[in-house]
Amino acid sequence: MVWSRGLVWVLLSLMFVSTSQAASWSHASTRKGEFTVKEVFLLGNKKTKPNIITREMSLKKGMTVGDSALSALIEEDRMKIYNTNLFNEVEIQKLYTETTEVILLVKVTERWYIFPSIIFKLADRNFNDWWVNQGRDFSRVNLGLRYEQFNFRGRREVLNLIFQLGFERRFLVNWRIPYIEKKQKHGLQFSYSYLESRNIGYETRDHVRIFVNDEKILRREQRAGITYRFRNSFYNRHRVALTFDHRTIDDTVALLNPNYFTNASTIQRNFDIIYEFSRDLRNNNNFATKGSLLRVRAEKTGLGIFNEVDIFDITLDYSKYFDLGKNFSYATGVTVFSSWPSRQPFERYNGLGFIDLVRGYEQDLIEGPRYALFKSTLRKRLFRHEQDISKVMPIQQFHKIPLALWVKIFFDAGYVENYPEYEISERLSNEFLYSGGVGIDIVTIHDLVIRIESSLNSQGQVRFALSALTDI
Repeated sequence: MVWSRGLVWVLLSLMFVSTSQAASWSHASTRKGEFTVKEVFLLGNKKTKPNIITREMSLKKGMTVGDSALSALIEEDRMKIYNTNLFNEVEIQKLYTETTEVILLVKVTERWYIFPSIIFKLADRNFNDWWVNQGRDFSRVNLGLRYEQFNFRGRREVLNLIFQLGFERRFLVNWRIPYIEKKQKHGLQFSYSYLESRNIGYETRDHVRIFVNDEKILRREQRAGITYRFRNSFYNRHRVALTFDHRTIDDTVALLNPNYFTNASTIQRNFDIIYEFSRDLRNNNNFATKGSLLRVRAEKTGLGIFNEVDIFDITLDYSKYFDLGKNFSYATGVTVFSSWPSRQPFERYNGLGFIDLVRGYEQDLIEGPRYALFKSTLRKRLFRHEQDISKVMPIQQFHKIPLALWVKIFFDAGYVENYPEYEISERLSNEFLYSGGVGIDIVTIHDLVIRIESSLNSQGQVRFALSALTDI
């Protein structure tokens, strides 16, 4: 049972008046045997509803557990609560009574949940693509306003609003409700977006996307979707999404690349249905040093209603993280993607370089209906520090600024099968790609990761990269 905070303080005050019980708690480390959870108290959740926290806990009132197992379960529960991304700090204390009972005190420090911000974002795939391939062109910057509210209504809901100008004009509204019923297993998400652009990438030459500019609108896109989420356990999640896309391009684009929508078409409409399963056992969702992550994703584009696109693809992604001790951590992962049929509209092309990539090939877009990727990283944490700036920062959620510095070495490998008769961009397709390098990971507030890397790839090229990715 979760008590109100005022009652917690009264109850704890009465408890600590008892000298004998205080002595009993002070000798908790010497206790052995089984204990029953008498109560669970929450402190610090000013905004967050209590059931959002207790949903993540295996330990419940009335549960009996061995003393050695209790410590392990407490750490697991602390990790699960932290991975909601709602709190800067999570601490669970166990308070023993004179009998074989234990009280759990869950202390949390809430994050700042409302983020109105200015959008200043490159329109290209990554920093290297913009810096090298697009000549550091500042006209390829998206500007606008973004409003993000996490933990909306204290229920872990997420509300996103985007008004964007610049390289692409975009409007987006997204509302994610993680739980819609008392048992907290089922959730929904609603989204709508509109995009238009006077600048469009119409083909890829030698693994570099080529763009055309005009004064008129070259592309418009509307997307509406609903997502159902099912979380039947702590670590397993299911997601089913149904979306409707309506895209149009100007005649200019269809003339430059008749295969953009196929057959020189200027319109593409389709329903998408996506199923995704994930099993997430990582100790930190944003920068893991222990645990594993399994994802399986299947997508059917085109349900036979408009007959303008018909594609099925599946992605398997598995990552494993090892805590080697003495501040060393090793991570490795494999991603496999396959799509059918092999002949597809250019607008639907996939491959390495969009999101997944072999480090050292950041500026290369290697397209194909099937690819495989292997990544591995060995890290060593050099230091970790938390700076208290409460004297100059009035907002409590930003009183402490954490900073950790990791050095690393890595090795990646990948392979992309080229699209049929796609000679215009084939130099790196159907070829074993690999790279190795060194880098620095900087981890700071809200687990933001800044990555600086230098690599040597299988083409003999030395590349430098700057990113804020959260994968291996």
